[in-house]
Amino acid sequence: MAEFLGTYVIKLEETGRIRLPQDVIDCFDDNAYLTEGDGPHINIFPKEARDALLEAYRDLPLPRDSEIEWRLRELTSSLKEVPIKVKGRLSIPKEYRETCGLNGGEDIVLIGVLDHLEIWNLQTYKTAKDRRRSQALYG
Repeated sequence: MAEFLGTYVIKLEETGRIRLPQDVIDCFDDNAYLTEGDGPHINIFPKEARDALLEAYRDLPLPRDSEIEWRLRELTSSLKEVPIKVKGRLSIPKEYRETCGLNGGEDIVLIGVLDHLEIWNLQTYKTAKDRRRSQALYG
C-alpha cells in the first residue's frame, strides 16, 4: 500500500484543479477517491487505501456504535471518484472547495497522512497546527 508522508504547498487553479506532486501521482492509478474530512479538509485516497478503509468498517461487529455509524455515513455519502488527468491534474468538486474555504488562485496545503492525503486551506491549517502546539505546550 502507498505511504504518504510530508507536506506540499501547491496552487489551486482558478478552475478548481490541483496538480499533484510527481512522487504522489505515482501512488495512484487513473482515479482518486475524495471524501469530506472530519474537519475543514478533504481526504484523497488511492483505490487500495479506500478499499482497505471500507473493509475495516465492514469487519466491525454489528450492531455498530452510533458514532461509528455516523462516521461511516459521512464517509460513504461524500465519497467521490475523481479521474486524475494528464500531468497529475485533479479537479476538486466545488462543494468540497466551498466547505473547506479553498479559493482558486491561492496556495493550499497537501499533507501526507500514511495511507491518504489531506487538502487544507493553507491559513486554516497553520491556525489549527498552531492551536494544537499551543495546547500541547500550555494545556
